[in-house]
Amino acid sequence: MAAGPLRLEIVEPMRVLRVVLEEHEGMSADLTFTAVTQHIEDSRMRREKGATLISERLRTVQFGEWSGTLTVNGETIECTPDDWWGFRDRSWGSRSTGTAAEGPSSAHSSSIYFAWTLLRFPDECLLVAVNEDAEGMSEARVAAVLPFLETGDPAYGEEGRIIKSDEFTFDINYAPDTRRARCISLEVGPRGRISRKIEIEPVGQFQMQGLGYYHPRWKHGTDHGGLAVGAESWILADVDPSLKENVHAQQISRAIRSDGAVGVGLFEHVAIGPHAPSGLPEGIAPRDQ
Repeated sequence: MAAGPLRLEIVEPMRVLRVVLEEHEGMSADLTFTAVTQHIEDSRMRREKGATLISERLRTVQFGEWSGTLTVNGETIECTPDDWWGFRDRSWGSRSTGTAAEGPSSAHSSSIYFAWTLLRFPDECLLVAVNEDAEGMSEARVAAVLPFLETGDPAYGEEGRIIKSDEFTFDINYAPDTRRARCISLEVGPRGRISRKIEIEPVGQFQMQGLGYYHPRWKHGTDHGGLAVGAESWILADVDPSLKENVHAQQISRAIRSDGAVGVGLFEHVAIGPHAPSGLPEGIAPRDQ
């Protein structure tokens, strides 16, 4: 529940959480997350290579709103639920891909293709996620429409209120010479109870190496020999998307549903290695234009 200057407090289980960062290198925060939907479990992801289990994990997701303050280099930002919407997810299980356990010549090395979007519209919240192998075979796949919580609604356990599907397509238009999305067309259904057509336009960027993904020093699973605390910052315009540590990103996005409804959210994507349906080759090179 605590690591160095950072700690998490459970105010109301599965519904209200407080995140506190004591002052560290010019940063501090006291933020509260309040859920607006119940939790949902993504489909279980399992990957094998021969007789070796590469990954098996599960994730829960919840939409919410933020309140409190965030201070960076002397500037304090006030966060209010009307203006600061967000999400939280919690994953657990076993993974070696992209961690310290996967060396340059590891027998566990494998390609990864992951696309994940969380979108909040005025009348609903939408989750769509897929993991695929190099041939485009799905290893985990889910689309779900989550209603907003009403007064007295439980924050988990009423799966019947969540409409799900596994039929959808992401059509990703990559920026030239990158594996970074320029725009995305998402279609869910129409088979089943969900039928949505959405255009997703990225408007902001968050480098996932800031959470340890493929970071040269803070890679997941790295043993630092005890407590280690650090901070880094980047000028996003100078970030080279062709470097492996920068391929994985979340993009803050604007979304327009085919009925005209406008939503906001994120599109997270990482594609390393070949992916036949996208025409992506080995490594992190872009596909042929």
